[in-house]
Amino acid sequence: MSKYITATPEEILQAIEDGSILALRDREICFVLVEFCTPTESDLLSALSSITEVAAANKAVVDTIVSNLVIVTFGMIDGSPLAAYESFVAAALSKYGKSVKIVYSVGRARVGNIGGAKRMSFSFVHPEFSMALAALSNP
Repeated sequence: MSKYITATPEEILQAIEDGSILALRDREICFVLVEFCTPTESDLLSALSSITEVAAANKAVVDTIVSNLVIVTFGMIDGSPLAAYESFVAAALSKYGKSVKIVYSVGRARVGNIGGAKRMSFSFVHPEFSMALAALSNP
């Protein structure tokens, strides 16, 4: 876990107590949408499993996996360099070829707990996310 969180346990407890853990921060990030177009469920599950390894090898954070879509981010946390998205995209295209669609964007985003105090979910809000998601549906 220390690879993802650089704060001490005491700092985390203090952030929970004073509410700053809920604060959103403005950060330069890259999000990458990876959509798998695999013929079978078995192929999809294998691809979803292995894409997390490709992401880890490129210091990315897997934000969400929903059905055949994986959202990978760079720059959201310390130790996840923004520039590493290029090597991730190249590795994913090399590994999966035509069985994958990839859309990405780099820019400012609001990063932190999305959902408020009742639902803790570390994620992001990026102005180009909806356009990127729509781009996946284009052939």
